[in-house]
Order: sequence, then C-alpha cells, then structure tokens
Amino acid sequence: MLVLGFFVWSATGSDEENNEVSSSETSINSSSSETSKGEVYLRRASIIAQDFVEDKMGDCDFDDLDYRGGEISVPNRFKVLQKFTNKGEQYVYKIFIQYKGGEWEDRNNWSYGELTIENTKTGKQYRFNGTMKTEERSQASERSKLTAAGIEFNIAEQTGKAIRIYNNKRLPLAKIKAVARELYTTYEIIQFAKYPKINRGEDYCAYQNNLIIEYDIDKITSFNPSKD
Repeated sequence: MLVLGFFVWSATGSDEENNEVSSSETSINSSSSETSKGEVYLRRASIIAQDFVEDKMGDCDFDDLDYRGGEISVPNRFKVLQKFTNKGEQYVYKIFIQYKGGEWEDRNNWSYGELTIENTKTGKQYRFNGTMKTEERSQASERSKLTAAGIEFNIAEQTGKAIRIYNNKRLPLAKIKAVARELYTTYEIIQFAKYPKINRGEDYCAYQNNLIIEYDIDKITSFNPSKD
C-alpha cells in the first residue's frame, strides 16, 4: 500500500476519510461484460475530471483504467481519485464532481466542488474550488421560497409533513390562521419564526393538531382550518 499524504491508494481505494462515500465505492479494471451501470457512470466522471485537472496542470498522462471512487450520498455526485504524470512528476488527484444532466460528454453538464492534487514524491498539495457548491446554494435558494395567504416566506426547515417558515415579521393571529388554512392539507405541523437560524422550540408560533400555539405570548387557540 502506498500512502500519499491524505490519499490512501490500495486495491479498494480509500473511503474512510470521508463518510459521504458510499460502501459501493470501487476500482474499475474489470472487463466490459463485468462493468456495472455504476461503474460506467464513475468512468464517465473520471473522464471529465481529467479535463478539470488539465485545466490546472496542463497536459497530463493518465492511466485510464486505474482510478478509484464512487457515487456518494448526493445523487450523481462522485468522488474520484486517480494517479497521473505531469512533466515527469507523479501526482494523484481527488475530486468531488457533480453530473447535472444532459449529454455526459459535455463538460458544461458537470461541475466540481473541491479538487486536490498531490505530488506523490514531495507530498505538496494544490487545492482548487469549483462552482459546484455555489450552484448548489443558488438552487437551494430558489427552492426555499413559499407563498401562503399572499405572504412570502423562506423555508428554514422541511421534513416530511412538518415545515418551519420565516419572514422578518411577527404575524398576527388572523394571518397565522390564513396561512395554516392554505397549508394544512400539505403539512401537519407549521412552525412560524422571524429568523432562519434558531433552535427548535424557539419559534414564536406553531399550528398542530387543530391548535395554534403562540409561544411568545403563552396562548393556545383552537383552530380547525377546514371549518373555521
């Protein structure tokens, strides 16, 4: 086994240093008849990853059949490790790369979050950040809006039938009822807050089980949104 800084290069690759890596992480050097669908996707990810590496290092010599990695917990996101040669020096790269859909050969349909390149002799590392996280935050922001009773909210948290929404105003009871009336068929629990980053239980109000609980004024109001 060859230990390369934070990289561990072995027959099964290294997945212990990052708990996002799935247990299906594998090495690709099997025959075409043995190649699984997941291995095909990993192979494609490694091809695009090589382009990103060469953007930073110039022309490189990759062993196209010797790479490690796998799809992590985020769909279509891959961790790839591969050794290569550049100007007579030996390196290994690690990248987290996201497939966004469309023709996989088009590198515009991919983005990466973090690329680390290490010189295997000196241990010197070079780190680069791509656009993946920025794109992810932008998409999350677009998805995190909700309008009910004519009021626009941001979604702070959403799990199953429960949702926490916030804007910068403390709504009066009449408006809380109007919001609950629109959302109760989708959510069993609706929590209202004025700020995005608060601990659970610090909301000023919640609707649940035909009750509106105004925590900040210690008041409970019976409210059946299908009738009231």
